[in-house]
Amino acid sequence: MGGIGGECDHWDMLSETVNITSKQVRELKHAAFNILKNSYRFNVFDMPTYCTADTEMKDCMWTCKEGVGDPNSELAGYLGVYTSINTSDHSVVKKVAHELCNTPYYPGDHLEAGSPIEASFWPIHPTLDRLLQYKDLVRPFNDTTWADYNCTGLNTSHSSGCAKSNCESSPWSNCEGHHAYDLTFWQTVSFDSTEKIYKKSYRTNQEVRNAVLAGTSDYLLPYIYDNFEWSHCEDIGVHFAKVLSQNEE
Repeated sequence: MGGIGGECDHWDMLSETVNITSKQVRELKHAAFNILKNSYRFNVFDMPTYCTADTEMKDCMWTCKEGVGDPNSELAGYLGVYTSINTSDHSVVKKVAHELCNTPYYPGDHLEAGSPIEASFWPIHPTLDRLLQYKDLVRPFNDTTWADYNCTGLNTSHSSGCAKSNCESSPWSNCEGHHAYDLTFWQTVSFDSTEKIYKKSYRTNQEVRNAVLAGTSDYLLPYIYDNFEWSHCEDIGVHFAKVLSQNEE
């Protein structure tokens, strides 16, 4: 979700000036987010430390380090990972590096830690929270078991050490932070049933999930939604069952 904005359409001319296909140009555009992010992380590009809100994009962008267009450069490595561009061709790498270093563009992908840069990031989380509350009130899940394949015997050779893992993409990490019992990084404001006050504290993933369930658990969060209606869905013929108030039940 999101994409890349700016002047990257200018890269279309690469297929006319160097040995690059139009498919590889599309790959380059698709990978622009990762290339820019990793080039910053590994000190390939120097980023500006400050730009005013009215600074034009071309005057507020990165500068490339010397040698960035060499076939053995870090940038050439990214091109080899993210695209099918022939990185052994010095002229191709040099030209692509020149375009990446001099084309004003900006990332907008809802992806990884850079997600907040895409506007869609901000409404998604409260929308899912609201939908989860609605689901729990109208038709709760039959099974709320939090699967936990607590693998043992993990080692540096990336062996999972067990038949099942909590995460398919990175079995050697055992997905620390995703277990039911893992504490969340941020503190949560929730109702303390013993002291009868709202308190900020670290909660486990499962405690946070249970706190938001308004139908099958004790609702503990300090906010309520005004309604569970989605008029834009009604407009296209998708109708949600009404949530009845206590007086209507």
